Amino acid sequence: MVDHARPAEDLPREPLGTPPAALRAPPPASPRERRLAVALVSLTTAVGAGATAFSPWLLVHHPAWLVALSPDMRHIVLTATSLDLQTALLICVPRRVFGMYTAWALGAAYGAAALGFIEGRYPRVLRVVRFIERAFLRTGPVLLVAWPSYTLSSIAGVVRTPFPRFLLATTFGQLGYVLASYYFGVELGSLTDRFLDWLREHLLATTLLCVAAVGLQLVSRVRRRAREQRARGDHAP
Repeated sequence: MVDHARPAEDLPREPLGTPPAALRAPPPASPRERRLAVALVSLTTAVGAGATAFSPWLLVHHPAWLVALSPDMRHIVLTATSLDLQTALLICVPRRVFGMYTAWALGAAYGAAALGFIEGRYPRVLRVVRFIERAFLRTGPVLLVAWPSYTLSSIAGVVRTPFPRFLLATTFGQLGYVLASYYFGVELGSLTDRFLDWLREHLLATTLLCVAAVGLQLVSRVRRRAREQRARGDHAP
């Protein structure tokens, strides 16, 4: 949960529509487990947002830290000419697996409410989300190998996929994801090198621009949540 999921403080939301019956069972999670899941997702989201805000500076001076903090595909592609394959794998695969684990933990802790959060992010493609949910119920964690995403990881948590099976499938899926992203970045090496040269000449301006963009996104999200809370208060009995 940028490849990262939206902040966990938006949870819980009511599911949009009716998910498959297997996804509606109440999660056997304690309040402490729920707080821990929210804390993990909030932490990874905040770290990823911070890295994105300072991504031009990190890309030029500390590419390894950039993918360690925010291992999105675009960052892996852009750092492919700065990092060797072994370093990229050692950093990105464990970091992405941990990110998927936080999504799994959130799904296991919140159940259908976590699905409502996912569906709320993609209201215009809700039918596609429903298709993904049903496909996962048919295939199980094997689908995580072919499509290692936060959405599927959350669904795996909702249906209480055993953690060892989830971890194995996710690790293989993230390994393929990182390899594909890295070699794509290698193929674009000449373009990336020219972009990095331009970035060095405009490092301060581009960094400030990214910081401002992330800050505006945060302000917009806070205002939207405030409007939603006011609306709920106006409709409360």
